Amino acid sequence: MKRIEAITQVTSELIKLRDSLNEGLEVSPLSFMNLSEVFKFGIEPKSDRFTAICLDEASKTDDKEKHLQIINDILGELDSDRIEIPSEYIG
Repeated sequence: MKRIEAITQVTSELIKLRDSLNEGLEVSPLSFMNLSEVFKFGIEPKSDRFTAICLDEASKTDDKEKHLQIINDILGELDSDRIEIPSEYIG
């Protein structure tokens, strides 16, 4: 998987998770673990481990506030890369 494809996939899913949390819905920690796998095994370079580590941390808790904080941190980090997410992935 190309880096941009992985980032696009994970970013679009994180936006959906953030929207769900903001609506007061529950989000399974397993959702974060699944996204982490994309960065651990699906792409190169390994410098994207920061995102995988953050997603792993999110998978260890049910705390909605912690989930929102981690999502916003990751999206901010990815935004600093100036990644353009195609509109069909945003919702």
